[in-house]
Amino acid sequence: MKKIISRSKTLRKPTTPDGTSNSKLTSHKKLLFPFRVMWGKLDRKLLQRKYRRQRAEKGYAQCDVYEVSDWFVKTVRSILTDLRDRTCNHPPELKFDEWRSVLSEMVYLLQLMDVYDDSAVRKKLSIDEDDMSEESNEKIVSAVAEAKNEFFDLFNKWFYHLWF
Repeated sequence: MKKIISRSKTLRKPTTPDGTSNSKLTSHKKLLFPFRVMWGKLDRKLLQRKYRRQRAEKGYAQCDVYEVSDWFVKTVRSILTDLRDRTCNHPPELKFDEWRSVLSEMVYLLQLMDVYDDSAVRKKLSIDEDDMSEESNEKIVSAVAEAKNEFFDLFNKWFYHLWF
């Protein structure tokens, strides 16, 4: 005959480190978890709608103001990539292929300036993705600053020629 274990021994109440029971808190968290997930998704959708409306009214959103450098790099890189791929015009002092190479260089420099994706800088400097040493970080920071200076030199030089 099988030994029957009482229900009280199989279902233990969760306890905190001090030994007190927190079963109400645990069941409460389990009950509200799906609603928290739904609320998070709804909250993100409401924020996205708010930011779309702000971009339509002002040309930028509140979230763009917090990180202007990231917004600038992403937006201008997208614009310059589109310009490079679709343009039929070029400045009178350059040939068409030279103009496309200038635009490609500007896009590449913007890619190096992206502080959230340093893979291009690491590839340029031959630094391993796993290397997080202080020396490699200093090299990355100096390479990003150099790319920024080169980009804005080109941007200043060709600013009035950036059109379709």
